[in-house]
Amino acid sequence: MKKIIDNQGDWKRLSPAEMMFGVPLVMPHEWKPPAEIDNVEESILERVGKINLYKEDIRGLGLRNIFSA
Repeated sequence: MKKIIDNQGDWKRLSPAEMMFGVPLVMPHEWKPPAEIDNVEESILERVGKINLYKEDIRGLGLRNIFSA
């Protein structure tokens, strides 16, 4: 507990996601498709495909950051 109190300045401004992954996350309900895409449905399917493709890498990054803390 003392380590957490001593290091408050390092993590106070970060969200839990930023502490785990090192970047602010964009939640699905916040995502806006690019303006130049005509087919929104196609754009959403592409986004979901990318999420599924990198899901294991993202989880691994989060675990590494948890264990290194």
